[in-house]
Amino acid sequence: MDVPLATLLVRPREAFEAAEEPLSLTRVFAFVFVIGCVLLATAVPLYANMASELPVGLAISFVVGGQFIAVPAWIVVGLLTSISLNLVFWVVIAAIIHVAARVAGGHGRFRRLFVFVGWAHAPYLVMLPVLAVLVAVTLAAAPDATLGEVLYGAETFDGEGLATFNGEGLMDARSWLLWAVTCWIGYLWAGAIEVTYDLPRRRALGVAVTLTAVSLGLTYVSP
Repeated sequence: MDVPLATLLVRPREAFEAAEEPLSLTRVFAFVFVIGCVLLATAVPLYANMASELPVGLAISFVVGGQFIAVPAWIVVGLLTSISLNLVFWVVIAAIIHVAARVAGGHGRFRRLFVFVGWAHAPYLVMLPVLAVLVAVTLAAAPDATLGEVLYGAETFDGEGLATFNGEGLMDARSWLLWAVTCWIGYLWAGAIEVTYDLPRRRALGVAVTLTAVSLGLTYVSP
């Protein structure tokens, strides 16, 4: 592991300073990819709800245990697109941080920051077990609720599009859980900026706080 994850979660600057050189793109790519796939798995109830509302259309068949299972092609394409977008967002976010750090007077290499931003997904390692516990407790307390309602709110699909900004559900874009993770990731960004660009801690924190605030603010201008 390039970066000590246990240290990273609480002392990001120290963890990034202790990162093993040369930094491996393969390991951090695998880390981000696995986390992205696990997060995507939480959207399965959304796709199941959509499948009940939309026509099957073109289907892709898989052999599972000697049986053929037909899955609408739009679901497969949607899942693959979501995984790809997760990686694209990683590049875009790293690029934005890089530009912001340079504007703030920092000097550093984008490749190093890119790897550190990938490892900054580490708070999801804490969030996902917490999410599992909260889902189990909620379903036990409200047996009539569905997994989709708990994760994304009562109105997850209205026949025209997904409603992922309805303020309900543990995985809704405006949920306290995702906001907490976003702020935690922003804290890790501050350490990455400080180490990569040799900026004073206060200035690096200012860049990270600004970008985190913008990220959170965008959830309220999205439909």
